[in-house]
Amino acid sequence: MRKNMKIGAFAFGTLVSAGLLSGCVITQPGFSQLDNEGKREHLGYAAAETPVYLKTANWSFAEGEAAASEAAARYASGSIFGSTAEFTSDPAKAKRPNYYVVLAINLPRSSLTTILCSDGPVPTDADAQANNLRITAAFCSGGQTLSSSTASGPAPAGVGDEAFRKLVRGAMQELFPIEKERDSDRTRGIIISG
Repeated sequence: MRKNMKIGAFAFGTLVSAGLLSGCVITQPGFSQLDNEGKREHLGYAAAETPVYLKTANWSFAEGEAAASEAAARYASGSIFGSTAEFTSDPAKAKRPNYYVVLAINLPRSSLTTILCSDGPVPTDADAQANNLRITAAFCSGGQTLSSSTASGPAPAGVGDEAFRKLVRGAMQELFPIEKERDSDRTRGIIISG
């Protein structure tokens, strides 16, 4: 009897958790050459005088690639906690085009995020679920990936959908997190005791 109550409580807790998480955006950090403070310093430099260029890959919204890119840049602007960085889908408006952000839809999980900063084509995941969308973001400098992140959640109906705004903002917030993680190990190097 007691075992059945534990199983029932566990099942109930699982259902409640699943209900609370349905419709949520889940983010995770990816590859990074920099600590969080370094990412934000590079972003601050890139966005000091003009917006940062934000380009997109693999967008398949009914409104078209241009509308999706404009909406993504609009949603990314002001999304990074503690930063005034603005983004644009027009590369001519960026004073420092060497720094840019790439957002790709449903990049295959086996792909390296470094492909986003290269000039080559960006693959798409043929097995992606139709009711979910995964945005992989990369912060690039001169074709090199400085950092990356992923946000996944319910597939939006279009670029004006709140789900799309949440996905873009989630990817950007994970790409440039606010917490500082510089510690003494980064300045002292690794200490091996004998």
